Amino acid sequence: MDSQFGILALKHSFSSKSSQVAKHMNNSVLKIHIMVLIVLLGILSIVEKLQLTDAQHEPFLKLLSKSRDARLRILAKYGFDGDGTLLGEKPSLVTLEKIGNEMTELRDKTRKDFAQVLDEQQLARWDKIVNSLQRGIREWMIRQ
Repeated sequence: MDSQFGILALKHSFSSKSSQVAKHMNNSVLKIHIMVLIVLLGILSIVEKLQLTDAQHEPFLKLLSKSRDARLRILAKYGFDGDGTLLGEKPSLVTLEKIGNEMTELRDKTRKDFAQVLDEQQLARWDKIVNSLQRGIREWMIRQ
């Protein structure tokens, strides 16, 4: 699917149906629906920014999914659920440091994996995307 078309289709689907969906779904199902749309829009945006070739799409998305699953496992280990909601007490600074260290290790591994799929320009764009996301995640973790 063309990524620009996909983004437009998802935006239209969400905006035209959101009020209907809200009337017929409870909050947790609506939250999941919104999260899925955000994730899809994010993935489409990343694919568009990287300008992946047809041959790169499948291996890149598999590696991205593998990385996402690993991040979720790390967060679950420290008391966060699948959408990033803290389930227990606010983590200590030591715990936040552990999470940060594990996420850094995973990010480095993921970058090495992507280097096998992406060219140098795409990898540089990927680094910019990751740095931006990392800043946002750090700010979010501090607020928890």
